[in-house]
Amino acid sequence: MGFWKGKYLQREDLYLRFFNEKYELIPTHGEFAEQRAEQEKQRADKLEKELLELKKKLGL
Repeated sequence: MGFWKGKYLQREDLYLRFFNEKYELIPTHGEFAEQRAEQEKQRADKLEKELLELKKKLGL
């Protein structure tokens, strides 16, 4: 555990947070969900681009 200065729930302050053995901040459930949603969006965007390229190659 350690102190982290940042914004949480729309409030900038100093918070007690969990860190791993490499001193990397362990995300809260909300932060994790946001990261996961962004990863999924990037994946969907990539797949959409690939689909459009395939359609173009096939003349669809």
